Amino acid sequence: MSLWYPDAVPLPFAHVSGGSMLGGGPPRGVLHTTEKYGYTPSTDNYYGHRNPPHITLDVNSGKMYQHYPFNVAARSLKNLKGGVQTNRQGSVNVQVEIAWKAAEIRKLPDSAMDQLREFLLWCRDELGIPFETTRRFVGSEGYGFSTPYRMTAGEWIAYTGWCGHQHVDENNHWNPGRLDTEKLFSIPPPTPEGAYSDEDTWERWAKPSIKKAIARGAIVGGTVNGKKVWNPNGTVTRDQLAVVLDRLGLLEER
Repeated sequence: MSLWYPDAVPLPFAHVSGGSMLGGGPPRGVLHTTEKYGYTPSTDNYYGHRNPPHITLDVNSGKMYQHYPFNVAARSLKNLKGGVQTNRQGSVNVQVEIAWKAAEIRKLPDSAMDQLREFLLWCRDELGIPFETTRRFVGSEGYGFSTPYRMTAGEWIAYTGWCGHQHVDENNHWNPGRLDTEKLFSIPPPTPEGAYSDEDTWERWAKPSIKKAIARGAIVGGTVNGKKVWNPNGTVTRDQLAVVLDRLGLLEER
C-alpha cells in the first residue's frame, strides 16, 4: 500500500494523528469542504485548529497537500465517546478536504473535479477504495445528527467506497453539499489517438508551430483523466527544456 500520494505536496502535520486504523473493515473515504476558499499551508495550524485531513485540495492554487500517511487516521471527523470509531474505522479511511464551500460545490471548477477524480482513481488502484458512492449527496437538509442521509453505526462500520461528511455517523455537518457525483465518478472516454482534447484553446497563430513540434516529437503534451492535452499555458521546467533541446538535436556533443 502506498502511504503518500505522489501528486500531492508532502506537508506532514506536527501534531498527533487520529491514531492507528482499526483494521478488519472495508476501505472507505470521506469528502469534506473547508467552508473557506483557499488554503495557507502550515504544519501546525489547520484553519485555526489542529484537526487536518489526509489530503487538502487547494482549488485556488491547483495543489494538493498531504498531512498524514494513509496507514494512520486523520482527524477530520467528530468522534463521540462510547460510539463507533469514525476517523479510525476500517482498514483505510481517507479524509479529503476541498478548499471550497458546500453551498457552492456545483460551481467547483472542472480542473478541481479532474484532480479529485484522478486522486480517487489512484485510491482505487493503490488503497482498494471502490471508485463509487452509494450515498445521495444533499444540501443543507443534510445538517443534523439524525437526518435520513446520515448512516447508522452499523451502516458506517460496513460502508465501503466514498461518502461525504454529511453521511458519517456521530457527525452533524452537511458538507460537501450537492456534489455532482455522477460527473465525479464518470471516466470520460479517451481522446482518439493523435487528437488533443484542448485543441480549441490553441491560439490560431501558434497552431502550425504546435503541430510541427508534435510531429517532430519535440513537445508532445501530456494526459489528464485519460485525454491527451497540449496545455498551452503550462510551465516548462529546466529538465523538460533540456529534453526538448535534445530531441531537436541541439545538445549533440562536440
